[in-house]
Formats: sequence, C-alpha cells, structure tokens
Amino acid sequence: MGGLSKKAHLIKSRKASTGASHLLLDGGNLLFKKTAPAASPSQPVIQANGIIEAYQVMGYDAVAVGPRDLNSGLDLLIRSRDNDFPWISANLTDSDGNTPFPSHFMVNKGGLRIAIIGLTGTLNSDSKELSVNPWQSVLPGLIEDISSRCDLIILLSSLKVEDNKIIANRFDQINIIFGSDPARGNNRPQLINSSLLTQTSSRGKYQGLLEIFPGQSQQWVQPATTELSKLQNRLGALNWQLKRARKRQTNSNGKNSEAIKRIEQNRTEVMNSLASLEKQLKEEAAQGVSGTRFKNTFIGLKRTLADDRQVETIVYETKKEVAEFNHSQKEKRQNKSGAVNSANGLQPSPLVGFSACGECHENQSKFWQATSHARAYETLKEKKQALNLDCLPCHVTMTPAQVNNGQNLEQLLHLPPELQTIGCESCHYGPSRDHTKDPERFKMVRRSGKAVCVRCHQGERDDDFSYEEKLELISCPAG
Repeated sequence: MGGLSKKAHLIKSRKASTGASHLLLDGGNLLFKKTAPAASPSQPVIQANGIIEAYQVMGYDAVAVGPRDLNSGLDLLIRSRDNDFPWISANLTDSDGNTPFPSHFMVNKGGLRIAIIGLTGTLNSDSKELSVNPWQSVLPGLIEDISSRCDLIILLSSLKVEDNKIIANRFDQINIIFGSDPARGNNRPQLINSSLLTQTSSRGKYQGLLEIFPGQSQQWVQPATTELSKLQNRLGALNWQLKRARKRQTNSNGKNSEAIKRIEQNRTEVMNSLASLEKQLKEEAAQGVSGTRFKNTFIGLKRTLADDRQVETIVYETKKEVAEFNHSQKEKRQNKSGAVNSANGLQPSPLVGFSACGECHENQSKFWQATSHARAYETLKEKKQALNLDCLPCHVTMTPAQVNNGQNLEQLLHLPPELQTIGCESCHYGPSRDHTKDPERFKMVRRSGKAVCVRCHQGERDDDFSYEEKLELISCPAG
C-alpha cells in the first residue's frame, strides 16, 4: 500500500500545476493481489478497505469492478458503493438478476460530455450470488443509448486484451479503452479502429497519464515522429529476433516453431500499425485535417517521491489495524493448540535455520551475521510491521518456491526464532534437512540467480536495485 500516498501526492500536484480538467479512472482489479477468495475479517480485506478510503480521498471519478475486487464477495463493494465509491459495471448481475452498480457515468470535463462505461471480466470462481453477462449482450444497446448524448466514450474493462481489441473493432463510437488485465504490465496506447487501447501496470507501481488535445475532428492522430520511430524500431527488433529464431530452429530440428509463430504474429501487428499510421498521416496531409492528439506517460511511483499526508495517514492506520488483527489471530492459534514450534504451526518445517548451517559453515555464518539480511526481521519489528503478511515473506527465511506459491501466509506468524531472518536457505535453497545429515549426497544451491533477489528487491520496495553491486555486499567468503 506504500505507493498510494505517492500516487495521491502526484495527482494533487498535477492538478494544481496544470489547471487542466482531469478524470481519475481505474479499470478494476484494484483491491486484491491474488485470485483466491479472501475471508472476512482478514488482512486482505482490511487492506482493501484502506485502498477504498484512499481512492475516495484522491477523488476518483470511476472505477470498474474487476473479478479480483469480488474476492471477498459483494458486501464489501456494496458498502463502499453506499458510501459513494464510484464503482461501475454494465454486465455484473446478482442472484436476482439485478445490476448492483451503475453501468456508466456521464460527466462534463473541459467542455466535453463524457460517458464512462464499466465491464467486468470473467469471475475467478463459481458464484451463486453473482454472474457476468457477455459484453455482446449489454454493450450494443448501451452504446446506442448514450452515443448521441456524449462527445467521448471511455470503456473501463477487466476483460482480456484480445476481447478489448474485438470490442474496439466492433464499436466505432468508443474512443478510449482502459484495460486492467493483471497478466499485462504497462501497455502504451495502441490505435485499434477508432479506439485507443491502453493500460497501466497493476498494484501501484506506476501512475498512467493520458493527455488529450482536441482537434477539428475526433479522429485520433498519433504523434507522428515519435510513434513512427517507435514502430520502426520495434519492427527492426522483431526482424532480428525472427532471423535468430529461424536459425535456432534449423539447428534444433524444428523445435523453435512456437517462438517463431509468436514473433511473426507480433511482427504482423507492428507492420499493420505502421501501415495504418502512414495512411492516416497521408490523408491528413492531403485534406488538411487536424485530428485529436494525445500524449501518454507512465510515471514510476518511486520511493523518492513525496507522500500525501492524508493518504499516508490512511496507510498507517490500515497497517496498524492489520498488525492488531494478526496479533489477535496469532494469540488465538497459540491458545488453541499450545506453543507453536514449527514453521507452519502443524508440521515440521522443511527448513533448519541459520544456526544449523553455522555448525559446519562457521566463517560464512559470521560473515552473514554482519549483513543487512541478518537484521531484516528486526527492521520489521522496529517499524511495527512484524505481523504484516505483505511484508513478512521478504524479511524471513523462505525458499523461492514458498515465496512464489504465496499460499498459507498465516504460517509466517508462527515461525521459530531461527527462521525470523533472511537466513542461508533463502538464497542457498535445497533439501536442507537431508543436507545436514548427508551434505555430500544432498547438495544445496551455491549461488542463487538474479530472479531470487528481484522477487523482493523490485518495485516500491527497492526501485534502484543493482544485482551485481548488491551481490558483492552479501556474497559469503569461500572455504
């Protein structure tokens, strides 16, 4: 949640400095990281409430309901809707066939009448209380109804990118589609038919900014020099990749066909975009038409950015509530089952802890104790976040598989002291217990790769991480 206060400061500063009209929009999948159901009460639900409060303070105009926003059921969203949170969805219905949220909003900004429509993607699990209607059954009538009453139509969609492209090709009236596919990162605007299709990376790593400069017509005009250069560079890179992939296929007896197919598909899309842009520019030059221009920017929410005081307070209070909740859960667990001595509270941990490693690797253990990894858990305690399940995976001993799995994080509340640190097994993972009994037969990883490090050293946690530089600081001595 740390990026929310920086997002809020950025938005407030932008509004104050430009004086231009602004629309704050989100395509959905806002509240929860995972697709798994979230029980209430729980840390994810507490954090979801904090996010909702922060977005209301920032003054968002519309947020589409995404499948992940429904992880804890409908009640959370209904309560926030009744508290004026601007959820929209044209195709989500409850068990009675009613639509719990408005299908769209109509707003006036910068002298334009703007319609904002929401579409919800496929639900993550079967639900008796909710269903998602196909966009084909709701969009045609809605577009027909509102198109004569507005100058600009914006679609907020958590559908797959492929579906959004089909929608763009079918409806000339839609001007902008903001996606929220969790599998995608930052996607710069792509002109599909009459629509700009774009999305910003999820989970608060970036703030997307799309600036619109109206012209004599509503037809989009891409910044010619910049866009042509980007597409030409992209085409050159794909041509090189295709040449290399075909060479590899020759050397591997045809085993590289899928890679070649993917590159060819991307190459075709880029060539089509180039042809479309060149044709558009020629027509404009011949007709003297000035279309509507745009500029897109993805602004990284780095730790060096300033924080908005009001949202920073919301984040602080949310983290405090999380800590109190998890502390009560920990006490209930211990009172119910007695002292917890294993890493998952029920079964022996597959990990042995740093002290067991030090029995043989004495020099390495002494070196490790002087690194920041050894104090990682203590830093959480100092910040009163040692019970925060979002923070713990990067401050305790866990194997890459455990971190990537991300399930049963509640077990981290019950770790024994020897695992309350980023210990040896976080980097030198493998069959720990067997290794202590027969080190020659059961080997551990000697040097982990960059992928192990960037699972934690990335995004808002560490936006200037250098693998090569940091590796020198924590590499144990030989011997």
